[in-house]
Formats: sequence, structure tokens, C-alpha cells
Amino acid sequence: MVPSVIAPVSSGVLIDGTICGSSAAAAGMTGGAVITAVNGQPVGSPDDLARILSRFRPGDTISVAWVRPSGQRSTSNLHLAAGPPQ
Repeated sequence: MVPSVIAPVSSGVLIDGTICGSSAAAAGMTGGAVITAVNGQPVGSPDDLARILSRFRPGDTISVAWVRPSGQRSTSNLHLAAGPPQ
């Protein structure tokens, strides 16, 4: 389901939602926000995000920039956790 309000940006990766208790949720990321950069590297597509994140492992800390649905820009350090099995 697409969030009802989406951040006003022209590129990035849309966040559908976050997992309760995750570092993304704790940082304030919500559905409708758009990730625009990781560690200063622009993110323009899901492929960009996957390529950048493939260099990191659970336990690493990364800097993520995103735009909230309200248009407010935010940056936070996120501690990566293991994802679900692929």
C-alpha cells in the first residue's frame, strides 16, 4: 500500500513503512518519507540504495538523509540490524 502523503522530492527511494523498534523508526522515518542519500552518496532509485547498502553489514552504522512527508529534511545515523532471510 502506498502511503497517502509522500515527501515532495523528485528522486530518492520511497519508504513504505518501518518496523517497530528499528533504528529507522527510532530516527523518525515513516511511510511516505523518501531516502535521498546514504553516507553522502545520492540515492535516486531502489537499485542505488541496494548497491550502496550491499557494502555494509549488520552492526555497521550509516548516515541516512531523508525527506519527511511534510517536506522537512532530516539526517540520522542508523545502526544496521540483520534483515529477514532472503
